Amino acid sequence: MLKNSRVGERLPAVDALRGLAIVLMFVDHARLFFVILPFHPMDPDFTNFYDFFLRWLTYAAAPIFLFLAGVSAYFRRERRHCTAGQLSFWLLTRGIYLIILEITALHFLWTFRADWQPLTLQVFFALGVSMIALSLLSYLPPLAIFIIGAATIATHNLADGISQERGGSFLWTLLHVYGSIRVGPDITLRVVYPVLPWAGILFLGYGASTMLYSGAVLRRRALLVASISLMAGFILLRMLDRLEWHRGSGVLNVLSFPVVFGFGNHYHWHPRNDTVRTMFDFLNVCKYPPSLVFTLMSLSAAGLFLVGIDWLVEKGRDVEKNRSAFSRLSVGVSEVLSVFGSVPLFAYCFHLLILHLAAMIFLYFQNGLWLNDLLAYPSAARGVSSFAVPIIAGATVFISYLFCRWYARFRSNLPANWRGFF
Repeated sequence: MLKNSRVGERLPAVDALRGLAIVLMFVDHARLFFVILPFHPMDPDFTNFYDFFLRWLTYAAAPIFLFLAGVSAYFRRERRHCTAGQLSFWLLTRGIYLIILEITALHFLWTFRADWQPLTLQVFFALGVSMIALSLLSYLPPLAIFIIGAATIATHNLADGISQERGGSFLWTLLHVYGSIRVGPDITLRVVYPVLPWAGILFLGYGASTMLYSGAVLRRRALLVASISLMAGFILLRMLDRLEWHRGSGVLNVLSFPVVFGFGNHYHWHPRNDTVRTMFDFLNVCKYPPSLVFTLMSLSAAGLFLVGIDWLVEKGRDVEKNRSAFSRLSVGVSEVLSVFGSVPLFAYCFHLLILHLAAMIFLYFQNGLWLNDLLAYPSAARGVSSFAVPIIAGATVFISYLFCRWYARFRSNLPANWRGFF
C-alpha cells in the first residue's frame, strides 16, 4: 500500500474487504439454499459448534457491505470532484435503482416466483433507502455525517418498544421493525432489513472515509484502535446484560422511557453448565434489526479484517523484492477478492442465480419435489450436510470469479456514468 494514499484513489484493501464480504455471503447463501436443519443454527440450546460458527462467521458480511457502500460514495465524490449536488443526484438515482432491483430481479433470483406473495425486503432495499437518505445529508461535511451515523447506531434501540401493534406506522415498520406487513390482498412485505440501523452504518462508512486516506501506517493504527475499542464496547455491554435490569426492576428512566441494558439484543444470555453453550449464548446477538451489540461486534471484526488485508497487500505488493510463498499467496488472495469487490452487484446476482439453480435441481433429486422458494421448504425435506457447504461455496467462488473477472473487463469499457448501475 502506498505510504500516503491520495484522496480519491482506489485502495486495494477496501476492494479486497468488499470481496471478502461477498465471499462470506456465498458461504451463507450456500447454507441457506442447500441445508435444511431441524433447528436454528444460532439457537444455543440445539445447535452445535460447526453449524453455529458456519452462520456466525458470516454475520459481518452485511455490515461490511453497508459500511463500504458509504466509503464508495465518498470515494466517488473525491475521485470525480463532484459537487454536493452532483453526488446527491447520483446517490438518489442509485438508491431508487437498487430498490427497484430488490423488488424485481433480486426477488425473482431468491424465489424463482413472479408474484409478490410475499415480497421480502433485504439488504439492497436497506442499501437503496440508505443511499437516498445520504443524498439528503451529502451537503454536510463528512464529520457531521459520521456523528449522525454513530448517533443512529448508538440510540436506535431506544425505540425498540415502538412496533406496528403498539401504534407504529407502516413507515416505521420499514425503518425499524422486523416482520411482515399486509399492503393489499396480493402483497405481503417481509421486512428483513429495517432501514434505520443499516443507514447508520452507511453514514458511518461515509464519514470515516477520510481516515482511510491518512497514510498506511496511520490508517492501520487508527483502524486497530477503533476496532479494539468497538470490541471492548461489545464485551462490556454484553456483560452489563447479565445485570438483568428489566422493566420495573432496576430500570433507568429517561423522560419516562425505559432503557433496558440489552441494547436492542433480544437474546439475553446466561451462564450454562456447558462452557461452549455459554459462549454460544454470549455471541448470539440480534441481527434483525441489528442491535447495538451486533453492530459493535461486526464492525470491530470488519476493522480487524481491513487492518490485516491492508498489511497483507502492502507486504505482497512488490513481489520482485519479496518472493516468499506467503507474499505471493497474499497477492493472489487479495487480487481474487478485489475482483469480487470491484463488481459487487454482478457478483451478488450471479451467485444467487447459480446457487439457486443448483439447489433446486439437487433438492428435486433428493425429495422428488421442485423446491424453488426458501420460505416454502417443507420441514421434512432433505438437504445436504452442513459439512458440504464449504465445498459448494468454494465451487461458487471459482465459477463466479471467472465470470466476475470477465464482467469487470466488460464494465471498464462502459461510460463512466453507467458503471454505478452495473
